[in-house]
Amino acid sequence: MTDTKPIAYVIDDDLSVGKALARLLKSMDYRYEIFTSAEDFLNRASKEEASFLLLDIKLPGMSGEQLQMELKKRAINIPIIFITGHGEVEIEKKVLREGAHGYLEKPFDDQLLLDLIETAIAKEPNF
Repeated sequence: MTDTKPIAYVIDDDLSVGKALARLLKSMDYRYEIFTSAEDFLNRASKEEASFLLLDIKLPGMSGEQLQMELKKRAINIPIIFITGHGEVEIEKKVLREGAHGYLEKPFDDQLLLDLIETAIAKEPNF
């Protein structure tokens, strides 16, 4: 693991959720970038830095689930923790089966999210 923490990419179309997550991440010394769509993330995010995604399921345009599949197709291996206000058991099972490190329904406990982040980072050899 490097001395610098990985960057958190927050992808949520609700800017208030993005800002709340940013405050939490900043309090734990994580760097972060906020995106309001999957397409915006694909166009602007750096793929060179160690990073992880906090990804909403329901997004305008490409959904979080579709982004997960697109990243796999492009062979971009990045830990994903899904966050959603629309919990659906079948989607949860699918994204976890496809390799997501977690799936949380809003509102969620901050400590649970931080624990999932630490677990995801610990499992990644590039961190």
